[in-house]
Amino acid sequence: MPLVWFALAWLAGIVAGSNLPLRGWQWGLLGGASVLLAALFRRVRRDRWSFALCAALSLGACRFHLSEPRIHPGHIAFYNDLRQQLTITGVVVEDPKVFDGYVKLTLAVERVRSTPLALARPVEGRALVRASLVHHWAYGDWVRAEGYLETPEHGEDFSYRDYLARRRIFSMMPVAHVRLPGQGNGNPLLRTIYGMRQRLLGTLYNLFPDPEASLLAGILLGIETGITPEVRDDFDRTGTTHIIAISGFNLTLIAGLFIHLFRRWLGNLRGLLPAAFGVVLYALLVGADAAVMRAAIMTLLVLSARFLGRQSHGSNSLAAAALIMTALNPRMLWDLGFQLSFAATLGLVLYAEPLRKGSIAALSHFVDQVTAERLSNPLSEFLLFTVAAQITTLPILAAATGRLSLISLVANPIILPLQPGLMILGGLATLSGGLWLPLGRPAAFAGLAVPCSYPPRRAHPGAGSGQHSAAGR
Repeated sequence: MPLVWFALAWLAGIVAGSNLPLRGWQWGLLGGASVLLAALFRRVRRDRWSFALCAALSLGACRFHLSEPRIHPGHIAFYNDLRQQLTITGVVVEDPKVFDGYVKLTLAVERVRSTPLALARPVEGRALVRASLVHHWAYGDWVRAEGYLETPEHGEDFSYRDYLARRRIFSMMPVAHVRLPGQGNGNPLLRTIYGMRQRLLGTLYNLFPDPEASLLAGILLGIETGITPEVRDDFDRTGTTHIIAISGFNLTLIAGLFIHLFRRWLGNLRGLLPAAFGVVLYALLVGADAAVMRAAIMTLLVLSARFLGRQSHGSNSLAAAALIMTALNPRMLWDLGFQLSFAATLGLVLYAEPLRKGSIAALSHFVDQVTAERLSNPLSEFLLFTVAAQITTLPILAAATGRLSLISLVANPIILPLQPGLMILGGLATLSGGLWLPLGRPAAFAGLAVPCSYPPRRAHPGAGSGQHSAAGR
């Protein structure tokens, strides 16, 4: 439990750093003093832990201040809202997000030039640029965009500024003339992975009709831009949005598959190494957002514990994941996906086992103990564990959306038994179809036979054009 309390203090420090008027160096001094006092009073358990938690809180606040961008002439955000046409040059550092008729590019900007004065200077920072679908944009493209830089909007209901800040983006160019001077920059491994992602996306749209294709793109590849607002609203109203998001179930499935394939050749222990590689590869393939990172870190911690012959504890793994993620990016604490992912896992850690034991005790009144334990397994897997996760996630969803979906308590147990088969068949169809399209059709046909959990919709307008551009081009 010490790691759990340390993580809670660290997270509280991030919140304190964002709200209290102290500066970063002041929090750093307070943290250093707390560490010194914890060392001086190390023989007194209560005092030692009090100062240690104070140090964790102070360091969390200090880390938040260190993550704040320094806006100066060498940072791209310095040139926001100048009402002057600018030309920025940089490299696409994320997989482009394709929508119906346009694409959003995330650039690591290297130069900015004022068009009227023809003055150029080196800068740093990221900018979000909206481009047309004239080119087949890809990670690593060298891009030159001409337009007006703006600060993202900060609305009452939703702050796009805060949303982009969590991705370290502080500038955007919503209307731009974008050119492609070069290609092949960036990390070669990421370039290969993102290229594979687009190929699999094209295969998926060739095998499945919409809206099934768009839903599977979200479930398998983490690409949700093709899902229509109507279909997404159906999931929101029924509290089943998590079905179309990459979760720990995906990564657990990947890890289990790799362990099963490689342990016969490498043994039980060394077979864990390819499983860890598969988890990291899949996390990068689907975009590595907050929920995926949480699931990947926890899966890797579990695999590490098995490799070292130790028992893993869900609460400690969750605390370690929170520390690692917020140390890398403190603003992730305000990401709704981060909050829901951690809340769902916390619900499972706190309530899953008590609910399972309660179900066994209740069933024991009607059947013998062995039968009660056998019946409790599917009951827990498809109902009680869902209830455990929803105990902690429903309050967050209600606060974020202003909507409380009680029907989710009924909808989720109906949908969840179908999810493994859908993922396995959809993934098998996409992978085999990527090798040879006819090879994927039998699994795709079997996947379409899985009962749908949503009403049929018209085809998305992007299907056939931008959404599965990898296939079209």
